[in-house]
Amino acid sequence: SKAVQENKILYVMIVSESCRWCRKMEKTTLLDNMIIKRLEDNFIAVELLRGIDTYPDSFQAKMVPKHYFLTPKEKKIYALPGYWSVEDFSSILDDVVRKYQKLR
Repeated sequence: SKAVQENKILYVMIVSESCRWCRKMEKTTLLDNMIIKRLEDNFIAVELLRGIDTYPDSFQAKMVPKHYFLTPKEKKIYALPGYWSVEDFSSILDDVVRKYQKLR
């Protein structure tokens, strides 16, 4: 509902407790000041724990971290697995924003 109210893209990252790539994503890429600013400006970010948190059955998280980008009305824009460096994740965010703007 917050994504709808603020007209922002919903970013959902599914992680697991034992995933070293999840920890690396959290401790590097997601702590980068530029990434933080971009997420705050354009996204509502949610982190879910695989096997503990509930999420739609359409969200598959066989590999973690798993990233989902959704419109405020929960239409899937992108879904991709893995750790991403700051540079690569920034490029992904660019693609997501561009695609969302075309959908609007």
